[in-house]
Amino acid sequence: MTKGSTTAAHSNAQEPREYSVYFGRERLGRFVRLDKRLFEAFDRYDQALGTFRKRKEVLAAIYAASGESR
Repeated sequence: MTKGSTTAAHSNAQEPREYSVYFGRERLGRFVRLDKRLFEAFDRYDQALGTFRKRKEVLAAIYAASGESR
């Protein structure tokens, strides 16, 4: 196997991507994109909030959880 083929195989692999959600300097939570249409949300304490199909549902869950903890 050559180095070029290893790099090409690695770039095609879908890895979960993680995003943090902030309001100003305050971290409200984070979410992980598991697949093209699947997200998992966590609050600021890394408590799982659920799995969602739409990004706006993820953000709504994180904002709702941050409002309850204030």
